[in-house]
Amino acid sequence: MIMKKTTVSLLSIALSFFLSSCGDDHNHKGHEGGHHHEPPHGGVLVELGEHGTGFNLEVVHDSETGDLGVYVLGGHATNPVRIEAVNIDLSITAEGEQKDIALSAVANPAFEESVGDTSFFQAKAALPGADHFEGSVKTVTIKGRTFDNVSFSYPAKDDNHGH
Repeated sequence: MIMKKTTVSLLSIALSFFLSSCGDDHNHKGHEGGHHHEPPHGGVLVELGEHGTGFNLEVVHDSETGDLGVYVLGGHATNPVRIEAVNIDLSITAEGEQKDIALSAVANPAFEESVGDTSFFQAKAALPGADHFEGSVKTVTIKGRTFDNVSFSYPAKDDNHGH
């Protein structure tokens, strides 16, 4: 009987540990034990909604060409998420100047993505020479959920909460 109770207790502890993790094989380093995901394309993650049940946008920027891109990703920043949008609109402040930038949907035939069913958006030569900027996603709808006026910094500021 004691062996059965011990086994049940150990299984309960193991199950609790398993369920408390977020379940994906990804990076949990840094930020005082916080939960951290690495942006898969080397950009900045913008968290939308609650961790694990929400989404991420990854903002990528090439300061030389000025190209600005946004990848739509799942809650753990590993899987692309296709959306129906034709544009994602950002408000950007760089070097004291504010400008609105519309990033257009990019078709990717290799993954059977098309405009209106894609996970990548881009604006060519949108911010040439800018090394850092503040931004806001005006509005984006992903899987029926709409997110408005979500701010971010590029590069990301250390916010001590893990994202």
